[in-house]
Amino acid sequence: EWLACADPEPMLEFLRGQANDRKLRLFACVCCRQVWEWLRERLKTVVETSERFADGSSSMEELITAQRLASEILDAIYADANEQRWYYVEERAAKAISQTCRCELSEEVILDVINFTNESSVFAANGDRTTIQQRENRIKAGILRDIFGNPFRPIRGDPSWLAWHDGTIPTIAQTLYDECRFQEMPILADVLEEAGCTNAEILNHCRSKGPHVRGCWVVDLILGKR
Repeated sequence: EWLACADPEPMLEFLRGQANDRKLRLFACVCCRQVWEWLRERLKTVVETSERFADGSSSMEELITAQRLASEILDAIYADANEQRWYYVEERAAKAISQTCRCELSEEVILDVINFTNESSVFAANGDRTTIQQRENRIKAGILRDIFGNPFRPIRGDPSWLAWHDGTIPTIAQTLYDECRFQEMPILADVLEEAGCTNAEILNHCRSKGPHVRGCWVVDLILGKR
């Protein structure tokens, strides 16, 4: 059911109490990146601040400042309110981004992010609401699987992979993570295989079409991130 699920809501419900703030925050930020092309530049900086906070690269003070900025932008959007659909696209996206900057996240907050970004996509596409919602939910379910892996079959890494060729594999994984070069995941699979990795789930995931995002369970496994 987990592998086939096309709705992120029951998946999040299953993860309740198991998902840490970092992974939930990164997931929320990836959801916001699904509407990236419709965001004002200042809203993009809010998402980036939240991502850095997830990885300990920005402070709580910076996160709170980013949330204030998101609220200010949302107020500005309300002030310019009109009946054009692009108002609704921006308004829903800004609401989602504001949620990613909460000091503490919960599954309920993440569901708000999912729903707001889904609605933003619906208004942007201006098509059949049900079809677009289903498509967006499938995408987000795939992102959840990329970040959390298969919680029913947790996988451990092999220290020999990390030590291979003076730490070549962690170096590659760190570069993919820092520079968001996840399209190069198949290269990571090739190097892992050369280092002696025979785990089909790891190799197949790296070689799959993804989605692959920051927080990907294979990259996190290699880098020792939780």
